[in-house]
Amino acid sequence: MPIQQKSAHAAINCNYFEVFGNQLKPQIMAQINQGMQGESYKINKRKTLKIHKLQSISFDRCRIKGNLKVT
Repeated sequence: MPIQQKSAHAAINCNYFEVFGNQLKPQIMAQINQGMQGESYKINKRKTLKIHKLQSISFDRCRIKGNLKVT
């Protein structure tokens, strides 16, 4: 009988993800802001999106929502 290989991807327990995310929210926000604050993205010839900061982040089971301050 052949031995079955286990998947390399582990299933995420969404309840743990939500609790973990909410507990580390300040650290997660700081890391995100450090990495993307001041970044600019060209939208078209006349418009550029500039990211100022991540204002808030929320975790709802396996979903993450964030509010950015941009111009």
